[in-house]
Amino acid sequence: MSLLLWFVLQSSSFVYVYPHYTISSPILDGELDSVGVKSSERTIAYLVYDEKNIYVFLKCYSSSPVNREIGFRDDAAGDNVGVIIDPLVSNENAYLFKVNAEGVQEDGVLLLDGRKYDKRWDGVWVRSIKITDEGYNAEISIPFRTLRFSIKDSIWNINFLREISSKEEAISWAPFLKEERIRVSKSGKLVGIKPIKGSFGIEVFPVASVKLEEDKFDFLKGIDLSWRVSSTCNFNTTFYPDFAQIEADPYTVNLSKYEVYLQEKRDFFTSNTEYFRTNEQTITPFYSRRIGKRMQDGTEIPIIAGGSLTKDYKKLKIGLLGAITECKEYTKWDNSLLYEPQSNYGVSRIKANIFKNCWLGNFLVGKQNDSITNYVVGIDYTLRMNQTQITGLVARSELNQETGYGGVMTFSWIGKKISLDGQYLNQSKDFEISHIGYAPYKGIESFKIGVNTQSYNLFIFREFYYGVNLSRKKEFQEPKDSRDITLMLNPIFNNLWGMCINIGVNNDYEIDRSYNNTYYWIGIWNSPYQSFSANLNISYNSQEYNYRRDYFGANSMLSVYISQKIRNYLNIGVDITNVIEWNPMGRQDYSSWTAYPTLHYAIYKDLYLRIYAQPNTDTHIHQFNILLSWNFKPKSFLYVGVNEARDNLEGKFSLNERILLLKANYLFIF
Repeated sequence: MSLLLWFVLQSSSFVYVYPHYTISSPILDGELDSVGVKSSERTIAYLVYDEKNIYVFLKCYSSSPVNREIGFRDDAAGDNVGVIIDPLVSNENAYLFKVNAEGVQEDGVLLLDGRKYDKRWDGVWVRSIKITDEGYNAEISIPFRTLRFSIKDSIWNINFLREISSKEEAISWAPFLKEERIRVSKSGKLVGIKPIKGSFGIEVFPVASVKLEEDKFDFLKGIDLSWRVSSTCNFNTTFYPDFAQIEADPYTVNLSKYEVYLQEKRDFFTSNTEYFRTNEQTITPFYSRRIGKRMQDGTEIPIIAGGSLTKDYKKLKIGLLGAITECKEYTKWDNSLLYEPQSNYGVSRIKANIFKNCWLGNFLVGKQNDSITNYVVGIDYTLRMNQTQITGLVARSELNQETGYGGVMTFSWIGKKISLDGQYLNQSKDFEISHIGYAPYKGIESFKIGVNTQSYNLFIFREFYYGVNLSRKKEFQEPKDSRDITLMLNPIFNNLWGMCINIGVNNDYEIDRSYNNTYYWIGIWNSPYQSFSANLNISYNSQEYNYRRDYFGANSMLSVYISQKIRNYLNIGVDITNVIEWNPMGRQDYSSWTAYPTLHYAIYKDLYLRIYAQPNTDTHIHQFNILLSWNFKPKSFLYVGVNEARDNLEGKFSLNERILLLKANYLFIF
């Protein structure tokens, strides 16, 4: 194999790279044929492609021992290297493929020009690693079927990344400003690539699982199908999906009147998220956790079927999604029996690239069943120019013929020494999208502005930030508004330990009462490159309305996360949270403890054992779980699990639920 291209990662003056076509596909064995000149900590990359794949070869020199860490997929810790690819030159979204020195894969999509990294996306690709006397070699093979690209265009955005854990540093081929971290729009150019048209097809994922619950066997089966219609169009569908292997949401003690936002973890909804999401999270028109949601008693509404069609056409991104859920009975908090009728969901989304890095979009999201009709329609936009970003959204909702309006605009500017950010939010009291989206605030107008300064390499500090944030909030049903001022201090030391201190005062009005609240928040964390990691958070509110207990009082929260890597393949950790509630007389009424101990054992780079628990003194329901997963080929898994729940409300620690799970899914490509 002869590779005709190489360049050095540190040589940022080169921002163009020219791949070569090969007739014979390379063999991924960790061996590089011709690697250029040796240089300490130098990284050399090679690119070549054939009819089906693009190959990235990276030779990573290292003057110190290579840090090899076995871990779960999407956690390529230790020494690692990766490639960013934006085939459609969107300057907004890109794929990121990483592999560490032990061969652990990590992939995801970069959104918002690199401001957000979503690791929930999983692509089909393979890698090979070889440790050498000079460092390590990484080889990555990415099928064209995994990527969205235009056959008519021969220029892609591309960049290369490397992390050297012994030096606690990250480098890239095309450079970014330190305060930017990663920017898709500042990638280099891959010039002259011409993929072959025929590299598309159908991916079929049959899924089967066996559950043993209360001495009763349930055999569940489903199927997922992905049809790559063209290089820019994809159709996904699922029938009776099963998400039994997905970890339960962590329990949160919520004292406010606002709903807790839950992260999406289900495969069908995490793929192609960039086609359906909006850039404003204060108002989220499509909140996929509404589909197949959990009811008050923990009952999960089954999904019968779902489908999505996503298409890139010139400067347009188009997304269509639909789903049907079953009718299901559940028990309300007062033990009354209710039911969720069969429901239909639909999402329509179009985004247009109007300038180099600016977008204008519209959306329509709806839910319909025998009881309700809820939909939201609107437009959103993203405007970027140099270090300035402005995003906004305007929407109209309807719930059973009651209409409402909502809008939000966010501004941010990042300079070398100063950064600014602000937000304006306005929602009518009838703006209602709780069946399809996420908008916790109703009948509200608020304004926020923040000014922050940043310095680098200052005495003992690698980075040093401090600033002030001001806000004003007016709830339309209340006669007075609320005002808030917060001072922020955030030093990061040369050893990458860091801390953040927030001190604030606010005057608020709730439940026919005006009151003052002083609050504190302190966070401390250590370097992410150490085998031992710790994170401590402490917050305190001197007085606010406790919606859980229906009184005014103080509250505090202590959160401690500790993780220790015992070996490269074994990690133990615990996440402990304590919430204390004081009554109006100043006496402590409640102290709630939740814990989340975990053990991760990477038996092999594709075979993992995970043991975790959720002891909970608030609900007195304690969860215990064991999950063995084997990723024996791309997107093909075998799961064996045990889930157990015990009730300690009466001090008996009695068995509440036990589930044994065996699940398999296999990828067929046609």
